[in-house]
Amino acid sequence: MRARWRKLPFGLVASSVQRASLGAALGLLFLCCLQHPAVASLRVQFLDGQGGTRVLRSWSVGKLTYIPASDLADVLGARTFVSSKAPKFVLYFGGENVVVTALNPFVVVGTRTFQMFGETLLRDGEFWVPEESFCSFLTRMFPDELRYLPDTHVLQVRSRGVNILAVEAKEKANGTLIHIRTSRPFKAEHVSTRYSHGWLYVDIYGGKVDSAHLSLQLDSKLVKSVVPLQLGQTAQLSFRLRREVSQRKVYCRDNPPEILVSLRTAEVLSEKILETLRRERQKWLIDAVVIDPGHGGHDPGSIGRRGTYEKDVTLAIAKRLKRILEREVGVKVYMTRSTDRFVPLKDRTKFANEKGAKLFISIHANANRNRRVHGVETYFLGPAKTEEAREVARLENSAIRYEDDIHDYKDLSDENFILAALAQNSFNHESQDLAALIQRNLVRYTGLQDRGVRQAGYYVLIGAAMPNVLVETAFISNPREERLLKSPKFQEKVARAIANAVRVFKRRYEKELAALR
Repeated sequence: MRARWRKLPFGLVASSVQRASLGAALGLLFLCCLQHPAVASLRVQFLDGQGGTRVLRSWSVGKLTYIPASDLADVLGARTFVSSKAPKFVLYFGGENVVVTALNPFVVVGTRTFQMFGETLLRDGEFWVPEESFCSFLTRMFPDELRYLPDTHVLQVRSRGVNILAVEAKEKANGTLIHIRTSRPFKAEHVSTRYSHGWLYVDIYGGKVDSAHLSLQLDSKLVKSVVPLQLGQTAQLSFRLRREVSQRKVYCRDNPPEILVSLRTAEVLSEKILETLRRERQKWLIDAVVIDPGHGGHDPGSIGRRGTYEKDVTLAIAKRLKRILEREVGVKVYMTRSTDRFVPLKDRTKFANEKGAKLFISIHANANRNRRVHGVETYFLGPAKTEEAREVARLENSAIRYEDDIHDYKDLSDENFILAALAQNSFNHESQDLAALIQRNLVRYTGLQDRGVRQAGYYVLIGAAMPNVLVETAFISNPREERLLKSPKFQEKVARAIANAVRVFKRRYEKELAALR
C-alpha cells in the first residue's frame, strides 16, 4: 500500500507508516510548546558595523530553541533552495551547500554528515532548525566568518574579508604556471576555467577578491594583464593572454592554501593554416540570431498564482528582443515561434541550424514550490552541478510530455547530457561567456537577485551548432515577480538587457576576427 502524506500539528509532515510512532512524540511536543514559550531570540550581530544587529524569530520546543532556516539565510545573504522531491532545505554559504531534512537531525555538506541535538522541523511550510546545534555547526564550518555565543544567543558575523590574496605568473620551459595565493583551501570542484577570444577566465566559487588590494606579479610573456572581479559568491580572475593556450590544468593545495593553473601555449602555425583559419572565422560573423520563446500552444509552461502563463510572458519578451536586435544591433532575427503554437523541443535547435544562426537564445520564466524564491538565472548546456539546477532543468524538460513522440528523448540520461555537452565543446566557452554577459545585464537592468550562471541538461539546447543559452528571466511562482513578468515595462527591461549582452558579445567576438585579417 502506497504511503500517503498529510499535515500534522505545527506543520510536521509524516507518512501513514510513521504516524503511529510519531503520535506520542508529537503530543509531547505540543505540551512542551505550551509550557515553554519562546524566551530568547537569536541576535545576529555584524561586526563590520554595516548591518547592525538583527533579531530572528524563535520557537521553543521542550528545552530546545528553534529558528527558521530561511530567516537565517536572509540575514546572512545566502541563497536557498527547497527541493520538490523531498522535504529538504538547502542553504548556499561560503562556497558550500548545507542541506537539512525535515524530521531528521543530520546536516549534510557535500559528502560529510553532522548530527544536531534535535531534528529539523517543518512548521507552516517553513524549516526550523535547533538554534544552538545549527549555529555551532556553522561556526565550525566557517570559523573565519561566524562566531556563536550560546549563552547570550548571539551569532556574530565577521566582515567577509578577501580570501584571494595574490596572483603570480611564472614562465616555465613548457608554458606558464599561475599561482593564486589564498587565505583558505579551495576544493578543485569549486574552481573552473575557460578560454575565450584571448581571455582566460578562472572562476573560484566561494572566493572573495578586492581589486584594490590584490597583489600581482607577472613574470611571464604570456600573461599581459589580470582583471579581478567579484560576481556574487564567485571571484573571477580574467587573464589577458598574448597567445592561445593549447592546454590548461588546475591544482588545489591545502598547505599552503593555493590554486595553481598550468598553461601550455599552442604551437606556432604556418601562414597557410592561419589563412585557412581566417577564412573559416569570417564565416562566423554574428549576423543572425534565433530567439526561442519557451513553451507555447497546449504547453503553457509554469503558471503563476494569478493565472499568468509562462508561454505568454516568453513570447512577449521575445518579440521585444527581436525588435531591439534588428533595429539597434543590426542582426537578422528568427523566432522559433511568433504566435501561441507548440514547437517540439528538438525542432527548435534544428530550426536554428537550418537558418544558419550564430546565436541561440531560449527564453523562460522560472518556478519553485517555495514562493519566496526569487531572482534571475542564465544557463548553458552541461551536466548540472547542483540539485537545484537539476530541478530547474527537469521542470523545463517536462515539456516533452506534450509531444507526440517522446521516444526521441529516451536516451538523454545525465551521462548522455555530458556527452552532448562535450560534442558541442567548440561552443561551450562562447556559450558560457554569453551566459555571463546576459546574467550581468539582467541583474543591472532589472535589479533582481543575482542567482548566477549555471549549467544543466536542457533538451532544448541539445544539437545547437552555435553558442546557445537558456535565460530564466524571473520566478513566475513568486507573487512579486509574477506581477513584474506581466508588466510591459519589465518585459522591455529584460529584452534590453539581453540585447545589450548580445551587442557586447558580438563586438568582442568580431573584434577578435578583425585582428586576424
